[in-house]
Amino acid sequence: QIALNHAGISAGQANFLWVKLDWDDERQVYEVEFYSGNTEYDYEIDASTGEIRSYDISTQQQQNLPGTASGMIDEATALQAALDQAGLQESEIILAQNHLDRDDGRYEYEVKFYANNSEYDITVDASTGAVLSSEVQALPQITYDAPAAGAYISQNAAYEAALADAGVSRDSAVLLKAELDRDDGLMEYEVEFFSNGTEYDYTLDAKTGTILSQSQEATR
Repeated sequence: QIALNHAGISAGQANFLWVKLDWDDERQVYEVEFYSGNTEYDYEIDASTGEIRSYDISTQQQQNLPGTASGMIDEATALQAALDQAGLQESEIILAQNHLDRDDGRYEYEVKFYANNSEYDITVDASTGAVLSSEVQALPQITYDAPAAGAYISQNAAYEAALADAGVSRDSAVLLKAELDRDDGLMEYEVEFFSNGTEYDYTLDAKTGTILSQSQEATR
């Protein structure tokens, strides 16, 4: 609404691509992108104060924008194209992302979902519905009763600590990463997981389980 007020546009006149919560210079900001007519609006808004940190307004030469008579497919059609590519049904997946983006002047849907202990990243042409790229990556597995070598907490304990801090149950989360690593001489666990439209990123002290840093990003 802050971006719309600044642009002097009503919600009915705007075609939104996304409103996404993100981190920038250790500060949470909203990235807002939308179109009205043949004009593109990009805003970055402080998530704490509502202050507009930056904005960019550009007019397109061609009337080939979302919501115009451009023949672009909608999100549901893009998702179905991605599911067909993966050979899956919507009931079998956990959808993490399905949004319209632009790459080299072409509009594309970036579709991400989880199924069969794998992450699927599929790009769909927004004009034709053709699948432009497809990537499948296996998700990590946790051995619940196996502690890490040395005096470090287990991978499972690190994951549980991150879940507890986020207030997310294990059953509602998809584990994306749980790795023991060294940073500036300190052994740390890097834990990432997805739940209910949000990706969580944690760093924990591998000896004590203390949370050293955490961030979260809305993916839809």
